[in-house]
Amino acid sequence: MNSEAQRQQPPSTSNVSVREILSPIMAPVPLPHQLSPDQSVTAGNSTTHPDVMKGLCQDDDDRHEPRDPSGEFLNQDAVDVAEAERNFSELSRQLNHASAHTDDLSKELTYATPFSYQFKVVMNRTNLSFLRNANYEATRVFNHVAVALITGLTYMNLPPNVAGVQSRVFTIFQLIVLLPLIMAQVEPAFIFARQIYLRESSAKMYTPITFGISQSVAEMPYSLCCAVGGGGDRAGYALLVVVAVELFAVTGGQAVAAVSPSLFVAAKINPVLVLVFALFCGVTVPTPNIPKFWRNCAETLGSCVLLYAPIW
Repeated sequence: MNSEAQRQQPPSTSNVSVREILSPIMAPVPLPHQLSPDQSVTAGNSTTHPDVMKGLCQDDDDRHEPRDPSGEFLNQDAVDVAEAERNFSELSRQLNHASAHTDDLSKELTYATPFSYQFKVVMNRTNLSFLRNANYEATRVFNHVAVALITGLTYMNLPPNVAGVQSRVFTIFQLIVLLPLIMAQVEPAFIFARQIYLRESSAKMYTPITFGISQSVAEMPYSLCCAVGGGGDRAGYALLVVVAVELFAVTGGQAVAAVSPSLFVAAKINPVLVLVFALFCGVTVPTPNIPKFWRNCAETLGSCVLLYAPIW
């Protein structure tokens, strides 16, 4: 009985460690590409035949080492270098193409539309703004009609003698009176329009050049209407001179408004300009009696030329 009980009991494991029991299972299994075709890998009770391992190693080599048309293996580093050279050449070509069109590209990125479309839209909006502001144009016409009536009634039917010629010169001098009137009217309109532009400039809808040109061109039709007169054998030439005075006053007022930070500063600059125009035009003080420096200033400002043109 004792012998049968001893045979039925399991063998003692007191002298066997856990590492020895688990060593067949925990043994590291080499990867297929780390073995030669003649070796085999065994994990537990599973064994891989050498022919199978040969096929696995061949597939692994085909994946990691591409072949060229001649059948020879290519070096992976050479392939990477060739691809890097192609990428570098393509990038260099793109950079050279971009640097050749830097200015055009910067404009396209800054503003969404071309200059022609900007000018068309801004010009249409400026004309519409002037048409809706009827008081602005009515004041312009009233100033011209008032100056024309007062001057015409004062110097009416001048005799053809020296006194008559002198009176005609003083009549032409009244064009200087129109300069401060037009400038004082143009400056507030330009400054208010500039405030709208500064508010819209963050959207990059149109350029400052578009804004400036549209403001000047929108004033021209009303200046031409105010310059029209009738009668006289020199009406055409006089019309051109008055149109030049109108444009000179409009652009001068816009220039003063452009350099002025506010309407208050622009209003303080106007008296100085009017004084310069009146003193150095050659009527209140004859041109030969004006000091040379101020005479050059008068010719530079253009008021002297504008007044001499009708007399000549």
